[in-house]
Amino acid sequence: MNTPQKGLTELQEQIIDALANDYESLEQISEILDSSGKLSQVKTALWTLIQEGYVACYVSTKMEMKPAAYPERRKLDAYWFALTQGGEQLLSVLNQEARD
Repeated sequence: MNTPQKGLTELQEQIIDALANDYESLEQISEILDSSGKLSQVKTALWTLIQEGYVACYVSTKMEMKPAAYPERRKLDAYWFALTQGGEQLLSVLNQEARD
């Protein structure tokens, strides 16, 4: 199911929702979505959201999360993810549409 006005797939919307409250790893996102058999689809959808500026990649250090300067698709398993400001605005729109 697509959301034509935003051009998002249902899976992309679910990923945005999974990132609503905190940093999440790829493994955690997959668990939240219960999509263990569709990991490659989750990676593709997540990478698209990163490229579109809705999701940012972070590297975990002992003290903090640091933005990944140049995230690489082949290293998605190593990153943590969070919504950007644009992603938070999109989440707000999606939540509003769900209430309407």
